[in-house]
Amino acid sequence: MGASYSSRVFPDMPEAELSKQVANAISEDAYEDGHRYSGSWGVKNGYHVIREPRGLRNDIKTFDSVEAADDYISEHNDKWEPLMAVRARVVEMKLPNGEVVSSANGWGPKILMAKAVEAKQEKAKSAYTALEQFGPGILQRVRAAKSKTKGCSQCGSSIATSHIRSLRCPVCQHEYLLTETDLKKQKALKDKYDKLSKEAKDARDAELKKLAEKHGKLVWVVGGWCSS
Repeated sequence: MGASYSSRVFPDMPEAELSKQVANAISEDAYEDGHRYSGSWGVKNGYHVIREPRGLRNDIKTFDSVEAADDYISEHNDKWEPLMAVRARVVEMKLPNGEVVSSANGWGPKILMAKAVEAKQEKAKSAYTALEQFGPGILQRVRAAKSKTKGCSQCGSSIATSHIRSLRCPVCQHEYLLTETDLKKQKALKDKYDKLSKEAKDARDAELKKLAEKHGKLVWVVGGWCSS
């Protein structure tokens, strides 16, 4: 018997109104999916609002993004407990064409992105592609070699190159296809991707933070693990 994480984002509203909205959502899920082991809200018994320690005036726990709120709930909720509700800050703005976009519910990519930030995103994507292509490139090199077999220095196995599907030895799981030069190149590619990925994320976070000062608002994030 397992569990599935499920959450919903609700607009800013009084707690009394949120209670009605959550209760309706639970009832709808129970009607559609049943009350037992459905992996949806129908198996949950109500919800409770998470608050800061009393030393901080017992304020509702608030996060800088919906993703961060989901991370907190998924780490602290149990499938036998009620749902948890916290607040999250999001950016919501109207585009020149009249479309309203938000950083909630995965709408973030639609939020306007400066060219400099977009350039960082593209560099990170290119570095990721290079890292993803590294393994297939090694396999192609091995298959194109004159030798019909490849020996593993770790366990002594000899594998027909026509049957090699992974960088790891199928017998002992040692990365027997990688030379010292390959390992250095692989590490360099990973380090480059990690660096560019962090730079892109930091740039986007900083951009959204500035937009939040002008277009920011609060939403409710309600979620939990549902037995399945």
